[in-house]
Amino acid sequence: MTRASAQPVAPSDAFCEWLLSDAPAAQRERARRRSRNAAHAEHEREQVAAWCRRTLANDAAFPLLRDLAEVLQRLVARGVARDAAEAAVPDDEWVRRERRTYEASRRVAGVHDSRYTVRYLGREAADQPVPDERCLSDAAHDVTDDPPVQRHVADTGLER
Repeated sequence: MTRASAQPVAPSDAFCEWLLSDAPAAQRERARRRSRNAAHAEHEREQVAAWCRRTLANDAAFPLLRDLAEVLQRLVARGVARDAAEAAVPDDEWVRRERRTYEASRRVAGVHDSRYTVRYLGREAADQPVPDERCLSDAAHDVTDDPPVQRHVADTGLER
């Protein structure tokens, strides 16, 4: 059994499937992407927090901007907590969740009997070739220029 689905997987989905595999190279790539995305999110939060501090310290700032800065500070704090919780999720648990999400997205796309590809599970995964990630469109790239693990879901949290 290599695939439960009769419908072929698009080249862009093939890379996403591989990225969710048990292959050691996929595990390293997920760790790299998760680290890179966390650093990018931290950098963006720090920029927002700096603007908030400057705005709140400026007595001449319009009240509406001061209110916005206060709201943004709360949102930045929530983002820190959310990202810390996501970073604490072990890779194997994260992969199981994302595989279920991937299968669900395939079913929504019309592949009703879709199951995650068996060849990417266990030791056999290391023997599988790495699909070309250049098949992903520019629109599917996240802010760090890495393709998202699960492009079918708007917010998975990390996506990596």
